[in-house]
Amino acid sequence: MIIVGAGLNHWYHLDMNYRGLINMLIFCGCVGQSGGGWAHYVGQEKLRPQTGWQPLAFALDWQRPARHMNSTSYFYNHSSQWRYETVTAEELLSPMADKSRYTGHLIDFNVRAERMGWLPSAPAVRH
Repeated sequence: MIIVGAGLNHWYHLDMNYRGLINMLIFCGCVGQSGGGWAHYVGQEKLRPQTGWQPLAFALDWQRPARHMNSTSYFYNHSSQWRYETVTAEELLSPMADKSRYTGHLIDFNVRAERMGWLPSAPAVRH
């Protein structure tokens, strides 16, 4: 994994630095591997390296427009935090709502939204 700080952005040849890092990741086969890839801090939103950075950061080579899964749903699901949830859906409902329509665990609503295409998920749910 390559970890980049804001100091790399202070130099004139920032785009060349980024291209070098991108090439190293691709040539070593680290892109898409667990523990491999690129972690960057603040200030990486410069315009010049964005064309080389966007396909890796946003998976633009798969489909356009890219649909990003929100990190809250991702970690709630994939780190099994939902198993320890004590709040029920009934506790969050309005008193005016029909409680019979909203039974089940909170993760069930997230899964339903993914299956109906309302929420992008990773890995992608195939219909």
